[in-house]
Amino acid sequence: MHIGLGLFFTIIAAELCLMGKTPWPNFDYLTIKIIGFVLYAPSALLIIMTFIALNRKGKATQLTESSQLVASGIFGIIRQPMTLGIALWSIALIMTFQSIFSLMLGVSVILCMWISARTEIDYNIRKFGEAYTRYAQSVPIRSYEYNSRNRLNKLESNIKLLSL
Repeated sequence: MHIGLGLFFTIIAAELCLMGKTPWPNFDYLTIKIIGFVLYAPSALLIIMTFIALNRKGKATQLTESSQLVASGIFGIIRQPMTLGIALWSIALIMTFQSIFSLMLGVSVILCMWISARTEIDYNIRKFGEAYTRYAQSVPIRSYEYNSRNRLNKLESNIKLLSL
């Protein structure tokens, strides 16, 4: 995760300092830039909600680490909201800056976040044991799985009601 964060901030610093005067090609599609700016909101929200949940419910030991398993709030919907938020923000940066440089580093950040998410699962199982395993089974790693499960559960309950 640390390498991913380093690359993430490198994109921001390099692109803002150079302001488009780069040796690499830049593109300028307004629609893509607007979509990128719109993506900043949900990504920032995911990151902020993660910090709030970790500090309020998790007894944070570090900035992004908790001494307790947090299974409510944003963590009750998405298993790793910080990782998803940073990956989404990286996509927003790619779309906003529209350069080969931001594309290469942005994809690297997303890859680092994906590896971090996979590593974090094993770490949390060792740290929290069976409680995390139960949590991981009940909360999806991506939000669309959550929506699909909710729809499926509602459909199953409606079918049960109709069969009575």
